[in-house]
Amino acid sequence: MLEQEAMNRNYYVELSFEVRDGDAPADLELMVDPLMDAFEDVSGLTDVDLGVDLLASALDICIHLDGPDEVAALGAAVAAARTAIHAAGHSTPGWESSFKSMVDSGQYQSLIRPAGLATPV
Repeated sequence: MLEQEAMNRNYYVELSFEVRDGDAPADLELMVDPLMDAFEDVSGLTDVDLGVDLLASALDICIHLDGPDEVAALGAAVAAARTAIHAAGHSTPGWESSFKSMVDSGQYQSLIRPAGLATPV
């Protein structure tokens, strides 16, 4: 267990996407507090922050979490985001099938990099 923890590092993952309610922009102002509360119950995250652009109906979910590599960290961040979205009472219909098309069309973007946080020895 200790060897596995030593191999992990902290990553910063930023997920940015447009939020819709059918064909209309979602009311993000009403979603932020319940979503932030839902993230408190998601385990394995070091820190979470949300940013919104109300005019563009855009949501940024910024997550710090530990992982062995960038691919695993991104997968864990997407899973955590989806878990929190569902716990806050919202849905992600077609998330799996539409994920690639969201990335290709620019509706979804992500940033992942090793976090610059110091880790206590």
